[in-house]
Amino acid sequence: MMKKAATIILLVLMPLSFLFSLDFDWGGAFQNSTDSSVSQTNSFSLWAEIDVNPLLNFKVAGGYQISNGEITHLPEFGALYAYG
Repeated sequence: MMKKAATIILLVLMPLSFLFSLDFDWGGAFQNSTDSSVSQTNSFSLWAEIDVNPLLNFKVAGGYQISNGEITHLPEFGALYAYG
């Protein structure tokens, strides 16, 4: 019975081990600005970069802007590509 359980656990964890070999970097930014006419603008952005190996990398970045409580721009994608 223990051999069956160990085999099942091993078969489940082997495909997941690929995730631990990735180099994953991510971050975000929040910016708040107010001008002289008391107009307030908030910008929020996120980015992520995944390095699978030297020949395959992914990068994605995006965000949106809110001005005076209303979304003034649709979500903006600054980067969405694979390179290597």
